Amino acid sequence: MKRLAAAATFLCVLSAYAQPVVRPQLRTSDVAVAEGTGGVSWARFTATLDAPMGRNWFVFLSPHANATDVVPNQPRPIGFQFASSQTIATADVPLQADSEPEPDEVILMTFSNYTDPNGPSFERSEATLTIINDDIGLGPVDLRTTLGAPMSFPIDLGNPLAAGDTLTVTPADPEVVTVTASVAIGSSTGEITLTGLREGHTRLVAEVIRPAGPARGETDVTVFQPSVLVAMPNTVRLRVGEEVTTRVSFSPAQGVPMLIDVQSSSTGIVQVLPALVSVSAGGDAVITLRGLAPGRTLLKFLAHGQQHSTVVPVEVVPNPGRRRSARP
Repeated sequence: MKRLAAAATFLCVLSAYAQPVVRPQLRTSDVAVAEGTGGVSWARFTATLDAPMGRNWFVFLSPHANATDVVPNQPRPIGFQFASSQTIATADVPLQADSEPEPDEVILMTFSNYTDPNGPSFERSEATLTIINDDIGLGPVDLRTTLGAPMSFPIDLGNPLAAGDTLTVTPADPEVVTVTASVAIGSSTGEITLTGLREGHTRLVAEVIRPAGPARGETDVTVFQPSVLVAMPNTVRLRVGEEVTTRVSFSPAQGVPMLIDVQSSSTGIVQVLPALVSVSAGGDAVITLRGLAPGRTLLKFLAHGQQHSTVVPVEVVPNPGRRRSARP
């Protein structure tokens, strides 16, 4: 009887060891996030176990090698940290945000240790991260146009415009400019045309509404009236070492401040201070000239955002009051 009891006990123990180890199954969903603008944005994955592991376990989440938008060299590995009794964990993936319009990017995220027999079983070996473009390019950052003159510039949506998408381009102040936009269905680029209605500043905002998420772009617009650049005096004569001033303005006067570049055809003859000036609305700007060496040069004034410029001849003559030191 003792032998039979011992045999029965042995068979029970053997049967217990022969039972297959049940591994909890891990499930996770795909993630789609807007890229963001500047700095680092984050995509959060959530993983669920259908039963606790019974011990601490880390599941590594690694981007595919060609995933350029994932910030590399993180101080800690990316993945899901499960405590022994925990069934839900999250993993945050850092993304390099920018303001460039570009197509949506799809990245495969791999569970690096999904074949480990000591870990959970996996519903699948990869998850998908979709980075949604949220930027629109509107040509120059600062647009300047003349009152009443149509101006065209490119628009870049990053993704092709679909039939169900809605594109709007609107000025913050519709009394400053009128705007029309043209982007063909199936194309990601097109053209915007604006016409200045009155002098002033406004902000132009472009937005695309689509199922995957919106994209947006902005740029500044300045409208000014046609005018010519006037420098007084219109010729300058000074001595070596002498300083004189000249003034520059617009005729008719502008209703907004304007930047003016001042350039000399020979920097060795005359020094210009400053080389970039701002003409105030309805006013003028003062430039100081200093004679460096005898000779003739041309002073050129160039208005930012306008085709107009003006040229002032400058002559520097010797200074009879300045004598060279006698040789010993």
